[in-house]
Amino acid sequence: MFEPVFKLRTFGRSPALNETILCALLEALTRINVAAMREFRVRPIYRAGLVYQREPLCRYCEEWRDCLSVIEHGGGDCEDLACYRAAELQIQGVRARPYVRKPRLLPNNVLLYHIQVEWPDGRIEDPSAVLGMGKVVPHVFGPSIRPARAGRRLRVGCDA
Repeated sequence: MFEPVFKLRTFGRSPALNETILCALLEALTRINVAAMREFRVRPIYRAGLVYQREPLCRYCEEWRDCLSVIEHGGGDCEDLACYRAAELQIQGVRARPYVRKPRLLPNNVLLYHIQVEWPDGRIEDPSAVLGMGKVVPHVFGPSIRPARAGRRLRVGCDA
């Protein structure tokens, strides 16, 4: 298995730079998923038996999973699920893309971003919420008990 590690000292320096970095990474993961879905039979996200899996909240803990890894682990967190769903929609001809809601500042200056899916007409879809975010769900890091919160969003996505 190929497991690249990015050490991004640039991330966290400014909201604009964070948005640029997230744009590039989210687009890359979505494109990887599109390629995987064209090559392999990948079950639709909402029929694959997947659940939202929260990662530990820490400054340096972030694992990004492609759709095959999401299936292998039985789920993923918000960027994993949003990029999976955006790729699925793109395969169907819908110009959907992942985007980032306005980040929340947590203790120890940790920024918490939430990734969702934006449809071409501006509708927002949240695969994490559909797959259990905010409910108690089993995963490798223990149960996730987090209420969904409304908030302003930042548009992220590289316009082609």
